[in-house]
Amino acid sequence: MIKKVNNKGMTLVEIVVVLLIASIIMTITGGILVNSLGYFDTTTKKSLDKQTLDGVLDFISNEITYATDVRVSNTKPDDRDWHYLYVLKNDKNKGRLYRDGKAVFDDDYYINNRDLQMDVRGFTTNGYRLDLTLKYLNGTEEAYSTKNTYELVNFNINTTDKTTLFSNISSTTQLSENTKLYYIKDDSSNNSDDNEKEGSEITVAKQVECINTKNNRGDYVEGRHYSKGDFVYCDGSWWQLIQDKSNATSPDKSKARWWKKIDKNYSPLSAYTKGDIVFFEKEQCYYQCLQDMYSMGVGSDSSDGYAPDGFNGKQTYWKYIGPKNTVTKDVHNCDDISIRRTDTVLNKLDRLTESQINSIPKYDVNKTDYKIGDYIYNEEKNGVKQYYLKVLDGSGGPGSSASSGWQILSRDWNKNSAYLKGDIVLYSEAQDLGYLKAMQSINKDNNPTTWPHMLEIVNGNPNPNYFWSTVN
Repeated sequence: MIKKVNNKGMTLVEIVVVLLIASIIMTITGGILVNSLGYFDTTTKKSLDKQTLDGVLDFISNEITYATDVRVSNTKPDDRDWHYLYVLKNDKNKGRLYRDGKAVFDDDYYINNRDLQMDVRGFTTNGYRLDLTLKYLNGTEEAYSTKNTYELVNFNINTTDKTTLFSNISSTTQLSENTKLYYIKDDSSNNSDDNEKEGSEITVAKQVECINTKNNRGDYVEGRHYSKGDFVYCDGSWWQLIQDKSNATSPDKSKARWWKKIDKNYSPLSAYTKGDIVFFEKEQCYYQCLQDMYSMGVGSDSSDGYAPDGFNGKQTYWKYIGPKNTVTKDVHNCDDISIRRTDTVLNKLDRLTESQINSIPKYDVNKTDYKIGDYIYNEEKNGVKQYYLKVLDGSGGPGSSASSGWQILSRDWNKNSAYLKGDIVLYSEAQDLGYLKAMQSINKDNNPTTWPHMLEIVNGNPNPNYFWSTVN
C-alpha cells in the first residue's frame, strides 16, 4: 500500500530541525568570515609595517654604506663634519628617526603608528662592519623587524687614532637622544682630488641640490608673488630669490639683483651671498664672494661695476682664488631663508623614501593603464624633475587638464591640475590669496578668483562649486 505525502506542510519538529541546521551553518560561515577578515587585516598591517621599516632602512643604508668613519657616542667625537642618526620619542612616546637634529620622515610616514627602535653593533674581526637592527614595536610586542650588515669598505683603517675604530661599539647599543650613531660620509683629508670628479666642484651651480618640496616654485610666472628663498626656473636656469622682494621682476631681466642665478659662471644679472664661488669667464679664474651682493642697480658691468674685475667688485665683494678651484669645503649649507613655508601637495613626495623617488618612471604616452596612486615625471630641468600623481579617474596626459585626473605636484595652484579634498596649494597670481585648501575633489575649472568658487553659500543655498577656502 502506497503512503501518501502529507500535503499540509512541514511539522513543527521539521521546522525546528531546519532552523537549527541553518543556525549552525550561519555560525560556521560567520566564524570563517570573521577569521578571514581578521587575517586580512593582520596581513595588511604586517605588509604596511614592512614597507615602513624597509624605507627607514633604505635611508640609513644610503647614509652609512660608504662612511669613512663611524662612532657611537653621547657627544660629537671631534670638530670634523660629522652626521649623526638617532631615535627620538615624539609627544606620543613613539620612536622616530632623526638625522642631524631633524626628523627624517613626518609622523604620517609611520603607518600604524608603531614605535621605532634602532640597535647597532660593530665588529673588527675580518674587516670592519656594522650590524644594524630596526624594530617596529606595538607597545612591548615586536610587530616587525629587519636588519642589515654593512661592510665598511671606505672605513679609514690607516688612522693611528685607534679610538676612531670600533673599540667603543663592540656590544649592542640602542640609539636614542643620548646615544647617537656618528658617521662621516666623505673625509676631505683623504680625498684631495674630489674637485676633479664630475659634478663635485663647489660653485654656485651645486646649490641646485638645495631645491626641495618647501621652496620649489617651478617655472617663473610674471606677476606671481614670490617669497624669500623661493627657487624658480627661468630662461634655461634656476634662480633663487635671496631678499624679501615679492614683486621682483623676471630674474633674467632684473637690474636690481634680487635673484641668484644657480650657475657656475658669474652673471651681471645675479645676486650673490657670502661664500658663493663663481667662475669669471673673462679672466678664466675663480672668485669667492666676500659679502652678500644684491640690489646694486647694475644691469651690466662697467669699469666701476660689481664684477670681480670692477672697481666696487674688486675692492669689496670678491676674493681671487685662481685658475683652479682649490675650495674643498662648501660653506653654503642650504639653510632655508624663506618666510612662508606651509606644506602643499608637493610635500606628498616627502612620504616616499629616496629610493622610491629615484624609481619613479617617466610618463609613457603609449601606456593606458595608469591607476590612482601612480607617480610619474614628465620633464626634467637642470636635474630637477617635475612629478605628477594620479589622484582621480580621467583621460589625458599629465598637465593637460584637471579632467585628466593627474595632480601636478607643485606648491602653486594650476588650472590643469586635479585636486583631492584637503589638498593645499599656494595662490599668488594677480591676487595674492595665500594658501588655499580644496573643499572637495576637483577635476574641472576651479580658478579660486572665479565667482563663486570660494563661497560656501550662494543665495542661501549650499554652493556645489565651493572649491576653495583660505588656510588660517
